[in-house]
Amino acid sequence: MSMSLPERIEDGRAQWRLVGSLTAIGALALIDKNIVLLLVTPIKVDIGLSDTQIGLIIGLAFALVNICASLPAGWLADRYNRKGVVAAGVLLWSAFTVGCAFSRNFVTLFLCRAGVGMSEALIPPAAISLIRDGVTPDRRERALSIYAMATTSGTGLALALGGLLYAWITTLDLSAVPLFRGMQPWAITLFVAGVAGMPFCLLLLSFAEPGRGRVDSAAAGPTFREAIDEMWHLRTLYVPLLLFSVAQALSAMSIASWQPSFMVRKFGIGPADVGVPTGIMLMTISPVGLYLVGLLLARLRERGKLGYGTAGSAMTLVTVPAAVALPYAPTIGWTWLCLGIFLLGSMAYLLIVSAAVSRVATPRNVGRTMSVFLLAQAAVGSGVAPVLVPLTATYFSGALAPALSLLCAAYGIMALLGGVWLFRAERRWLRDTPGTIARGHRGEANLQLSV
Repeated sequence: MSMSLPERIEDGRAQWRLVGSLTAIGALALIDKNIVLLLVTPIKVDIGLSDTQIGLIIGLAFALVNICASLPAGWLADRYNRKGVVAAGVLLWSAFTVGCAFSRNFVTLFLCRAGVGMSEALIPPAAISLIRDGVTPDRRERALSIYAMATTSGTGLALALGGLLYAWITTLDLSAVPLFRGMQPWAITLFVAGVAGMPFCLLLLSFAEPGRGRVDSAAAGPTFREAIDEMWHLRTLYVPLLLFSVAQALSAMSIASWQPSFMVRKFGIGPADVGVPTGIMLMTISPVGLYLVGLLLARLRERGKLGYGTAGSAMTLVTVPAAVALPYAPTIGWTWLCLGIFLLGSMAYLLIVSAAVSRVATPRNVGRTMSVFLLAQAAVGSGVAPVLVPLTATYFSGALAPALSLLCAAYGIMALLGGVWLFRAERRWLRDTPGTIARGHRGEANLQLSV
């Protein structure tokens, strides 16, 4: 099977319009996913939930169906109109977020969060496939770094705007509004977030669907067997990349899930006092880290290197000490400092994975390959990490600080091992793989794979 260059959008402005639209939609997805993190305390009090149940709602409920939907989402992205897949995801997750607002017990809230997870699984494989086929190679690392900023900007907006929105709603008397009668401020906040997302489908009208990589006329449509065989062919790169990304996802989700609630309990401050500064840091510090990683990867590509292991190891060395120290910071100022250092590199794994898959996977298998990585990250990052913190805390008489610190140290060691392993694997792969695409030339050549 031979793959040639896809039909890309030639106009540079159109390419950036595509990237900007997908980034805005990705940020919206993270708002609806993460705004609930800021509302943990009022939800827990109002519905009467335990810490373990909260961990299940913010973690397993989202990740369970997200995991199940990841592979089908990759298949849809590789086979059908990707703009349509993204539009369906936007409408569905917005509706399920509204459903969370009307949940009055653990079961219904769990099911609605699962619906949000299923809907949002549709977005990343299709979005990354669109960027892979719609953006020229010389812009791709920058484009992917911008798209990766959706994670930090969306989470930041969820915490900053969500905190302000929640604080504002608590000052209003909405008992005269039939729809909101009897609803708590946290529920109204989720309702507004869900409804506000639906018009974002209009962004999809701002760009055309780019062509996919052309295949030989005799080739059949893409199959899962083909994607699996290709991943096996590239296993020397994908296995350490998977270890690194999963470890980083565990660390990032552990901090993201429990840092707001932890600070509220430790320093006796309100959700808005945590959400607004955290959101601003996510929207400023994290994008700087992603930009620097994207710049590093672009420079290394021009020199004929891959650089994913180098960038991953560097970001791990930055984030691990901050993550381990954060729970024991003596003052709120030191806590913010540790969090800022952690946020500088904690999301870099998203860019590194998407850049690696876009670089080495054939165009018609990008969606399904990305879905495998997203599945693993969701399974252990979103699903396991939030629950492991309170479970580990039971060995420390319920104290969250030692549990969070110990787990982040373990995840950091795993990520560093994966990064070093990936660095060594890249050198071997570049040495053993013929063809200009493997050696980082500016133009793309045909990539021959026996599958």
